[in-house]
Amino acid sequence: MAAGMRKTSPMTIIAAKGIMGIGGFVFGILVGGAAAPKQALFWALGMGLLGFIAPSVYLNGKVQRRQTAVAKDLPDALDLLSVSVEAGLGFDGAVQKLTEHMEGPLIEEFELALGEMRIGEGRQEALKKMAERSASAEMSSFVRSIIQADQLGISLGRSFASRRATRA
Repeated sequence: MAAGMRKTSPMTIIAAKGIMGIGGFVFGILVGGAAAPKQALFWALGMGLLGFIAPSVYLNGKVQRRQTAVAKDLPDALDLLSVSVEAGLGFDGAVQKLTEHMEGPLIEEFELALGEMRIGEGRQEALKKMAERSASAEMSSFVRSIIQADQLGISLGRSFASRRATRA
């Protein structure tokens, strides 16, 4: 989820690790056997290990790129949310406006959270799930501030304005 690969199950990643590990082992035997027959087992183990680790490295790279993109887009999204709320839109309307005018991984998360809220899930739960999915410290901080403002009855416009001021 943190990598944005919603259509890929954990079992698929585990299967890819197994298949690539076995494929790397076989490739290592072939390459090692052709280059230096006495080192074929060393090559097979090394290539098998490399094949087994490759899907995890790929997945971690996607997570890091997505977290960076979320952190980069969050200030602009916060500005648009702030302006929308100050103009009189509710939080859901402001998020809808945000999804219409921006794009990227952050907006995908907001769209998913908005969809969850529309089908009846509470705002706090939808936002907490969004923070978990994005696995970004900046997003977690943002969600905590929204939830806290909601619980304390603080105006979201005021909450957004204070976050903008601390960022500046």
